[in-house]
Amino acid sequence: MTAVVLERALHHAPEPSGGSIRPARGSLRESQRVATLAAVSGVRPRVPLVQPARASGAVRRLYRSIERLRGEVYNLHKTLAHAPGMLEGYMAMSEQIRDRGVLPARLRELVILRVAQLVASEYEWAKHAPLAAPAGISAAELAGLRDWRRRPRLFTARERAALGFAEELSRTRRVREATFREARRRLGARRLVELAVTVGWYELTARVLLAFRVPIER
Repeated sequence: MTAVVLERALHHAPEPSGGSIRPARGSLRESQRVATLAAVSGVRPRVPLVQPARASGAVRRLYRSIERLRGEVYNLHKTLAHAPGMLEGYMAMSEQIRDRGVLPARLRELVILRVAQLVASEYEWAKHAPLAAPAGISAAELAGLRDWRRRPRLFTARERAALGFAEELSRTRRVREATFREARRRLGARRLVELAVTVGWYELTARVLLAFRVPIER
């Protein structure tokens, strides 16, 4: 999966038509502007990243736990480490969503990546696009994700129901009755609750990333 494919999937495919769905006024434009700033080489984060050598003993223990779970400590974690209790709570929820939930990995990653597109979070996209192939998402599916409503053959009926639910919730903070019923029919109550929490979780993460201009790791 090439960098060009990933770049096009995040930025260049047209937005799907969504009937009466409308994003909050100005929110997407502003998040795109700040996300672009955060990805530009040389832009400094708004708070220093807490490096292991300068971290407290409690934070170093958290970092070791994060390394075991994720393989490395990201700049997001080094930002949250200014509030160690928040970092600890953040990682507990992260583990629940990504490692202990019942949503299939492919469906979860499709939703996370679509949320990253909707909120223009280049950091989240950079972290989760490499997880697409291991989760069974092809380069063509990734490239067509932004335009999923016009690409019905790329995704299953259950995936389309989940993407519709996630998109409405992200764009309008509400879900229409027909969309909810279809998602519940396809997913069941437990998976639907996980889906809603996952959407909200990655929007929360994007807001932290954008507010603090957390740089993408080189």
